[in-house]
Amino acid sequence: MIDLKHSSLALTAGALCLSVLGIAGCATTPMPTDHFALAHASIERAEQAGATELAPVELQAARDKLAAAEASPKNSAGAVAAARLADEAQVDARLAEASSQAARSRRAANELDRSLDALRAETNRSTP
Repeated sequence: MIDLKHSSLALTAGALCLSVLGIAGCATTPMPTDHFALAHASIERAEQAGATELAPVELQAARDKLAAAEASPKNSAGAVAAARLADEAQVDARLAEASSQAARSRRAANELDRSLDALRAETNRSTP
């Protein structure tokens, strides 16, 4: 015969385990708001460096990835994906900032070259 007392205890223990697993499965990993904040700050720095004009593709990639990160599902897998996308957005924003600075440096160097060429031409005209 089946012992009902042991059978009932086993059933209760099994139900308790399933409940605990169900609760743990529903628990969510918090969204990586610190990653979002860093990406936002990097995008802002890139904008201030002139990336809107000088590195628009890289800046838009950063914005798109950050928007995708913030729209990620609010569960564990979504939080992991959101952190990765926010990190990629930060890297893209830093690239946009660096590209902007490089473009400004190239412009300044080109202007300096033109000024030097004009000075040389003036010097050559002045020399008899």
